[in-house]
Amino acid sequence: MPIVLNGSGPVTGVTSLNTTVSDTEIGYLDGVTEPLTTSLAAKVATADLGLKFITSSAFTTSTAVNVNNCFTSTYDNYLVLVSPSAASANAELNMRLRVGGVDATGNDVSYGGRDVPVTGSGVDRQAANASSSIWLGGVASSFFQSFAAVVVMSPALARYTMGSLTSWNYDGSSTYGRSMSFRHNLTTAYDGFTIFPSTGNISGALRVYGYKNS
Repeated sequence: MPIVLNGSGPVTGVTSLNTTVSDTEIGYLDGVTEPLTTSLAAKVATADLGLKFITSSAFTTSTAVNVNNCFTSTYDNYLVLVSPSAASANAELNMRLRVGGVDATGNDVSYGGRDVPVTGSGVDRQAANASSSIWLGGVASSFFQSFAAVVVMSPALARYTMGSLTSWNYDGSSTYGRSMSFRHNLTTAYDGFTIFPSTGNISGALRVYGYKNS
């Protein structure tokens, strides 16, 4: 009997390992009414895994990339991956929290961290106590290599939004790695964010994931 993977009915009447099953039964276990590959694919797609994909965006020559309604009560904490692929000018890459389609533009962000140059020596301190945005790093038009991974904690809850980021940057003059933590100093619930360069425009992609609460 040939082995088939998409039988049309459940296996029945199995009393021992020597029981013969028909071609139409071999694709199923007793009580299963669809191919196992179909059932498993559906369960994986709907499973509440540790890190759940929420949304993605591809952008071209954008002065601001707005992502709305990605922070909800489903998850407390999130991972945002930003991958710029081109920039029209040497610029700082920034992030602002957002609610109801409007950026939070007040000077309510505190951050602190370090930049470590790839060549040369020294470590640059980066800090601000009253910034309107979170400084992710640098982008450049001449030679492009930038990436940022941002952990955003409790943005959709009515408490301080805090987080951390790591990024790889080239700002037109030096290549460096950045490690930084930040806090938004208002107890406001936010539902989205904006990525934007300090000047010019950027192209690239971003993805947002939610961390399972338990």
